[in-house]
Amino acid sequence: MNSIDNSYNQTASGRGRKWFYALFISVNLLLSSYYLDVWITPNATSRALPVLTLYENKTIQIDKYKDYSLDRSEVKGHYYSDKAPLGTFLVYPFYYVYKSIGLPELKDSSLTKYPIYIYAYKFSGGDISFPDGRLFFPLPKISTVFILADILCGSLPFTIALFLALLAASKAYSENNKVADGGSTSSLFSPVIIVMFSFYASFLFAYAGTFTGHILSGLFALSGYIFIKKKNYLFAGLMIGLAVAAEFTVGILIPLWAILIYLNERKITKPVFFMAGIIPGLLFILLYNLHVTGNMLLTPYSYLANSYAGHKDIGFTHPRGDALWGMIFSVYRGMLFYAPVLAVLLWYVIKQNIKLLKGFLSGKAKELFIVGIKNYLLVTIIIYTLLISSYFMWDGGWAFGPRQIIPLIFICLYEGASFLASKKISAYFFYIISGLGLLFVWMDKSTKIYEIPNDSSQFSNPVFDIIIPDFLKHKFNTNLLPVFMFDSNPVIAIYVWPVLFMAGLFILTRGYSKVHPIPKKKINFYIPAVCLTIVYAILLMPRNNSWKDNFTVNTSGMFGGWDHYARAAQFTDTARNSKDSVKKSQYYSLAAREYKTTTKLWSGYPDCFLRLGLCYEEEGYPDSAIVAFKNALHIAPKFAPPANYLGMIYLQRGQYDTAVHYFNTLDANDPNNREAILTIAKSFEKENKYEIASYYYSLAARL
Repeated sequence: MNSIDNSYNQTASGRGRKWFYALFISVNLLLSSYYLDVWITPNATSRALPVLTLYENKTIQIDKYKDYSLDRSEVKGHYYSDKAPLGTFLVYPFYYVYKSIGLPELKDSSLTKYPIYIYAYKFSGGDISFPDGRLFFPLPKISTVFILADILCGSLPFTIALFLALLAASKAYSENNKVADGGSTSSLFSPVIIVMFSFYASFLFAYAGTFTGHILSGLFALSGYIFIKKKNYLFAGLMIGLAVAAEFTVGILIPLWAILIYLNERKITKPVFFMAGIIPGLLFILLYNLHVTGNMLLTPYSYLANSYAGHKDIGFTHPRGDALWGMIFSVYRGMLFYAPVLAVLLWYVIKQNIKLLKGFLSGKAKELFIVGIKNYLLVTIIIYTLLISSYFMWDGGWAFGPRQIIPLIFICLYEGASFLASKKISAYFFYIISGLGLLFVWMDKSTKIYEIPNDSSQFSNPVFDIIIPDFLKHKFNTNLLPVFMFDSNPVIAIYVWPVLFMAGLFILTRGYSKVHPIPKKKINFYIPAVCLTIVYAILLMPRNNSWKDNFTVNTSGMFGGWDHYARAAQFTDTARNSKDSVKKSQYYSLAAREYKTTTKLWSGYPDCFLRLGLCYEEEGYPDSAIVAFKNALHIAPKFAPPANYLGMIYLQRGQYDTAVHYFNTLDANDPNNREAILTIAKSFEKENKYEIASYYYSLAARL
């Protein structure tokens, strides 16, 4: 009878665990998909555009949409994404089915209700000119691609990684508690708490719900690591091959893990199995390269059509001390700051292994070195970090946290969750450190996501220099599920997420305790609950007596400038189409007034000054046009149009030397400047300076 009862209990327990795991995945998929990125940003858009062109034109050439992303390559006159291709081809079949079935899509009015706020910082540098202001708002027709990709390549891989970490932490937790029953100390924390705080309080969460290759490649790298620990080297290789197809830099792990497998197994067949597993992913990349570039060994990245084209420093050089400091310790991109649970983990690892450190210093260095050099985790951390520190873009460019080492952070948090689940750690220490991390990442998701300028001189601490000030000003990212689905107030929707997180954490923790027969522990939920209440009290302090601004998105500054910019564009179009000279002049005057207002709000955006100058010129005020064009050049010295217009004005005035000065600032290798160079030649010809004129004619002929 007892055996029947035990069998029934085991069956019920197994069934309960399946339901719990389903609930865990569902809750975390919701939490990680709450923010979905549909902004037109270079990285994500570069991956999404081929999905759109595949559906529309059965091609991965993005020629007709090339102006929507700066991350592009030009091969034989056609434009392509410069990114690793796996994410694009993973999303395409889902997008095709979605469109074929005719499922509902977001309304254009929902997408264009709020501008793309992150471009405020792009304009501050004045180095980017967007045609006709088209990138101020999301591109409605690509929004479905983004949403599907955000889930398939962002939220879902993030959730699966949490689930894998939970399984490992649960095993460590259960084993530890079995020992604890015999008299040893045990963890104060449920694995659910450790796993969810570890991952959500890290910069990894910032990339969940976005279409980049980092989270997808991170999941594949983590899966490969797990298979290696299980000695399933063929599947480990398969996962790493897919990881590289999602993000090229993960290729670092191929030779590294092949060597480590051999050092541990001492059999050449084991790394051979690993390399054999890589073949599908590698073959996919080689065929993609062949299709795009005509050469299996040349990626589209070899044909960049942006500011990095022809850059000599692209690629790997040697490990750099400043990069190592920046990736590990700094508040600019440091992993200990942007994944703070790693700091907690490091403290307890050092505390536990202090004897090993003493042994290393007392003559056992050789033995410890031999053991350490075979350790997959230790060697991967050291070599991966060193190699990325030698990469020209180690800081990830525009990024939140050290995005180039996301696969490494996945592995570290996976192992860290197991380690912390098996130890007795301070609740206050864990909650305070991870709570601050969660607060910072939540604020980042609510404002900049991953579009943080890579200017350490101006923004050395992005959290305090950009994210917190923007959050307190309510300059919010409005790409949230409640806004898309129910047209909810974005501010309220943003403040709801932490409540959902705490509610989900509480439900899952209680559910975990029901299906895992282990001693009950004091969860100390009051600590994060009190902290959350204090944070809300501070953030919701009334900005005025009516509390009106507490629930309003801030549309000042760059936001407010858009209204003036749009009106100016309308007045300019009307002026161009008018055949009445008086009305034409009046509309140009109205446009100039709006552009002038815009230049005050967007003082770092050269295109506004260019358009203001054009309006002045049409009105017949060349002196005012000169001032506007010079302002545009002051912001962006290599901005060709204002230099060309200045040259033309001075040429018309007969001031040839000044005209030539501005014409000479134009890029003589740019085909778009051919007419300007011809104008220079003609001006010198009029001055009877035939030798110089001949030189400029020859330049124009080459173009």
